[in-house]
Amino acid sequence: MERGEIKRWTKKEGMMSSSIRNIAEDKDGVIYASTTMGIAVIDSSLNLRFIDDDRISHKYIDDLLYEEQGAIYGLTNESEIFTIVDGKIVDYIDNKELGFDSIGCIIADHDNPGYVFIETGNSQFRYGSFKDKFKNAKTIDISPLNYVSRFRFIDGKLWICTRNGVGVYDGNKFSVIENVPLNRRESSSHLEA
Repeated sequence: MERGEIKRWTKKEGMMSSSIRNIAEDKDGVIYASTTMGIAVIDSSLNLRFIDDDRISHKYIDDLLYEEQGAIYGLTNESEIFTIVDGKIVDYIDNKELGFDSIGCIIADHDNPGYVFIETGNSQFRYGSFKDKFKNAKTIDISPLNYVSRFRFIDGKLWICTRNGVGVYDGNKFSVIENVPLNRRESSSHLEA
């Protein structure tokens, strides 16, 4: 909302999809919206355009996230990962190039530019350089947890939400968070004063 006005973009205004999966804002205030039909870009003057790149145009974009060094990382539902800098795709990797069956989520390491964590299925995720296509990536085992659904950095630690629990990675060791109601179903819960 600017100057008391609400601006919206629908198919009538040129949006290719009304299903927005995520948004990210770059260092210049440009908004990127991941949709089920590519990436919409809204500049600081509120003009709408789309990233025109055959590798991602018209693809279902699951996730976008801003890296403090200026890149925006993206993930398609076909497990392709890419970076956007100044409105252009500068790096692109197909999961088949990496030898992974799938990539479920991604997050940039804010302390190490160009390095990211990616979920690669089952009970593991990988940490490596995006530029060198994870050639020397570190594999982190998260057993007994499996299938990461979301990564988040909180207080310098990587928190991992999975299908069957929550864990934390401190850069050296992975630990499952246990004995909290998040790990099991409770028929009822009561708080006593």
